[in-house]
Amino acid sequence: MSAASTTTSRIALSSAGATDGVTNWSGIQVLAPASGVRSPATIEELQTLVRTASAIRPVGSRLTYEPVAAVSASSTTALLLDLSSLPSGLISTTESTATFWANTSLDDALTALHPYDRFFDCTPGVIGVQTLAGAMGTGTHGQCMKQHAYVGDALVGALVVRPRDGALVNVTDRHELDALRLHLGLVGVLVSVTVATRALDVHALDKWTVPLPEFLDTYLDMNADADQAKAWWFPETGLCHLWVSSTATAAEAAAYTARDPARTSTISAANLGLVSAEAPAVSAASPAAADPLADTIARLAESMERESMGTAKATRALDTISRFRGATAGTTGTTRVYGTIKSLWMKGIPVPQINCEIAIPVSQFQAAVRALDSWHASRVAASPTGASPLSYPFIFRCTAPSTALLSAYPTENACWIGFLVYLAQDGTCPAASFDMMHEIQAVLAEFGGVPHLGKHMALELFRGNFATAYPHAPEFLRIARRWDPRSKLGNELTDRVMEYLVPSASRQLPAQL
Repeated sequence: MSAASTTTSRIALSSAGATDGVTNWSGIQVLAPASGVRSPATIEELQTLVRTASAIRPVGSRLTYEPVAAVSASSTTALLLDLSSLPSGLISTTESTATFWANTSLDDALTALHPYDRFFDCTPGVIGVQTLAGAMGTGTHGQCMKQHAYVGDALVGALVVRPRDGALVNVTDRHELDALRLHLGLVGVLVSVTVATRALDVHALDKWTVPLPEFLDTYLDMNADADQAKAWWFPETGLCHLWVSSTATAAEAAAYTARDPARTSTISAANLGLVSAEAPAVSAASPAAADPLADTIARLAESMERESMGTAKATRALDTISRFRGATAGTTGTTRVYGTIKSLWMKGIPVPQINCEIAIPVSQFQAAVRALDSWHASRVAASPTGASPLSYPFIFRCTAPSTALLSAYPTENACWIGFLVYLAQDGTCPAASFDMMHEIQAVLAEFGGVPHLGKHMALELFRGNFATAYPHAPEFLRIARRWDPRSKLGNELTDRVMEYLVPSASRQLPAQL
């Protein structure tokens, strides 16, 4: 991302304000000039475009906030392939797999599996409107150390248009599938994907708030024991809000299903008449005691309004923190709700933002969080008003190792630490907020941190960590070169990413394995 200072101490994305072009979903990042967009309606049309064009970038829901999906700026003939007109939906199922058109959204794919009582054999991310191709292209992941966490980890087969000749290839080779699990649009254009599925289970989700020391001591154990775990840390309060879920007991699942046979809703334990030792009822003498995050959420809402120049409500930014209101009955109380992974966890709200997520080895978790706490304290101390620089809490999601060749730390569990800045409707944010994003990345780089490749990243900060974190990147590059020897699919950002991931000497590897 490039940025330019403005007279109001705000910065804008490099393409903000441009009108002659196709943008990402929020209208902030221009992906291609209008004259350079093609929308194939059939697979044959797609094959012809891939075969004949000199440079291409495929897009689906266009959710990315960064120019990862943009056409190459150095090519005057590059085409953006808008795949939204291609077929979507479920093609076929077996007892353990399902085949979808790659243009299908995550929401639609999981809804299509619902009547079969099946679910992806992975933990999807939180945003359901992205396409399956896009989720695999950018490394969408959930929050799980006990099973597959990346959407791409469920991939067992794919139909892909090969850039070198436009052929429609049925991919079953393990190494090529590992390249497609997280591919940055650099291998081929996905037409359909076959994913492994598992039984659709009812889950019990507990929500509660703990002090930072308790979070540091217990969070990794929670991840090892539970099916799903996620946390939001509010540094100015020293409090961490936790969501942890596991498969419901047979009695709990039966009570939930009796109330909602379709199994699409979220229902509280109280409404099901279920009380457990893990979810005690807590009475509080005051609203503040009943909701320990109430004051913090109110402060964040004010900060969001300032940061977004009064557009936080219009862009739904405020909705992203309202979920925390009244979520717990005090720091000693727990709220329990029931539902499926989709109804409980896929609650993300697309909002214009600069979104960053850094993976660190779980062995560095405590040290990294303490370093962030020290950084935050120093920023508060330096502020004339003593205010926190954050307008949203840090987000924590741990993942199990992945076989994707471009996954971070593929042989060990990783902890992803997310942070973000919301944008105004004109695509700007305070300059200080952009600086803050850079500072946080610099802190995490000291603990082996590496960036999510589909989000905002200051690549230069992580130069010393890439070789350790991405040991299979050279193999990915070999496969990408074999499929796309003329580099039709890349752009300036993906070129930079690969240059950082694969040292110059390794980039001279031959295209053939």
